[in-house]
Amino acid sequence: MSDSEIYLNTTLNQIPRLISLLNRNPLSSTYGCFDRSFWHYNTSDFACARSQEAVLTLALLYKISHTQNLYYKNSLILDWINAGLLFWGSIQESNGTFNEWYPKENSFVATAFSSYAISETLLQLGDMVQDRDGIIFHLKKAVDWLGKIDENRAQNQEAGAAIASYNLYLLTKETKYKYLSEDKINFIINNQATEGWFYEYGGADIGYLSLCIDYLAKYYSKYRGTNLLKVLENAVKFISYFVHPDCTFGGGYGSRNTEYLIPHGFELLSDMYPDARVISSHIREALRNKSSVFPNSVDDRYLSYILYTYLQAYIDSRKIRDDGVPRYDQEFTKDFINSGIWIYSDDEFYLITNYKMGCPFVLSFKRNQYSIYDSGVQVKTKNEGNLISSHLSSRNVSHVSESCINVSGYMHKIKDNLVNPEKIILLRLFGLTVGRYDTIGLILKDKLRDKLITGSNSTNATFRREISINEHIVEIKDDICMREDIDELIIGSKASYIYVPSSRYFQKSELDSHQIVYNDFNNTDQDTISVTRIYNRTGELLNRQIKCNTG
Repeated sequence: MSDSEIYLNTTLNQIPRLISLLNRNPLSSTYGCFDRSFWHYNTSDFACARSQEAVLTLALLYKISHTQNLYYKNSLILDWINAGLLFWGSIQESNGTFNEWYPKENSFVATAFSSYAISETLLQLGDMVQDRDGIIFHLKKAVDWLGKIDENRAQNQEAGAAIASYNLYLLTKETKYKYLSEDKINFIINNQATEGWFYEYGGADIGYLSLCIDYLAKYYSKYRGTNLLKVLENAVKFISYFVHPDCTFGGGYGSRNTEYLIPHGFELLSDMYPDARVISSHIREALRNKSSVFPNSVDDRYLSYILYTYLQAYIDSRKIRDDGVPRYDQEFTKDFINSGIWIYSDDEFYLITNYKMGCPFVLSFKRNQYSIYDSGVQVKTKNEGNLISSHLSSRNVSHVSESCINVSGYMHKIKDNLVNPEKIILLRLFGLTVGRYDTIGLILKDKLRDKLITGSNSTNATFRREISINEHIVEIKDDICMREDIDELIIGSKASYIYVPSSRYFQKSELDSHQIVYNDFNNTDQDTISVTRIYNRTGELLNRQIKCNTG
């Protein structure tokens, strides 16, 4: 197997699972639907439009001639692709939008991303698409709606809208869609942070940045009339810092806690940028070692969303030249002031943390090639609920030096946002009435995002964290100041408390973290809890101290 065939092999292993998501019964009213919870389990009252992105995976498989690809030019595969395209069109709302999480959602992301996958399928298959004109009609409605909306919070979605619009131009030769795509690209360019990242709910996130790079690189490969090269170079350079020595990526220090890299964009850019070549080689190695989040790790929903990118990476793969140096092989201290991410690298440690989020971190031990994850301080109280220190906050106060960082701030209260019958009924009633109108529906969506992703309640309880590196050891000190009665204190675990669908996937490095759970709180008058941990160069926990102070 050649080096790049790991992409194809990874994909082929998941195709039985992907096809099992598809309703393959031609007499069924939901023939072509990839949302198994809708057509088979009957646990959902609507079909997620993004599940239909799986048609692009099948379309690419249909075209790839390879001895291991039993789906190549298979007539049933082509039938299922056409069924999937028709079903996608059948679930479009009258205003051109599609739904991902609830009916009448007017989802920008579902409209943009599914329109890209559907339009790319049409470009790939040409006249083999049965109702080509009908599908283009639905694409026009979708892209016309996208042109009226600017997505400010998650710019990967604007990148998806740009490539969907340009694909529609290629299909129709209607120049308005080319101009629309250029407007989207200019919006993205003008909103890129000076450090190279794009805003994801107020900060930089590694997985979603890779998705944005993926769409922008696809766009540039089709249309080079835009000023994207410098934008892509800066984005790739930034993301190169977040490749860990053990071939994992991202983590709790990102604004959305994602831990994956979408591969295709880096393969497209590998001829131009050494950083892209380094990243591509690490993605391939991660797939071989199963060290990171990859298609086998994700749930069925996200398998439909991302699997085609691995086939695209295979198709556009380059021979990786060994002329790039990973960031972690260099010795430096780097402070990304705008994102709040601080990185320390010497010959033994690679530490990444985010002081705007209360200093959650990933600490890699280069000698042993493994990493530990720490999502900050978590506290269960008797009366005030559950509190965390890891939350993106402008109130945090930090100080950074050459080999030490400290941050202080306020703990945030969190709770599980579970649905219940009452919430479901209210949401459906809303969708059937005033929620049908674009403006009102989008306001609701913004409120939900505020609550689930960026929202939390600050408390009077405070924390302070200091991380220092010297004499071949890493020392972490945590102080928690609060008057509430505490049931349990948790430090050193990997946890995420913001609602991000493509986060919280398991990877084997999670097993190496050293979680500390302390619940011996006999003295209810304690004001400050201090926890100190010391690690040596091989990742051994040399010392752990917990002190409870009063007064």
